Amino acid sequence: MESQAAFLEMVRTASGPKDLNERVRKEFLVYKAAGRDGQVLFTGYFEPTLQGRLRPDSSFKYPIHRNPMT
Repeated sequence: MESQAAFLEMVRTASGPKDLNERVRKEFLVYKAAGRDGQVLFTGYFEPTLQGRLRPDSSFKYPIHRNPMT
């Protein structure tokens, strides 16, 4: 989280693309991604936020009794 906050601060305060590039290269380790035939696939994941209620109501027909991911 600290690196993300630092990067966002750089984006907010940089005077332009050249300044941002210089600052990122100074503060972070920058690596070039190498793939096959010059193509790289980046993937990611997320954790969904599930909304629910302990008791049924007009919005949620079925109550949640436990974490659905376990």
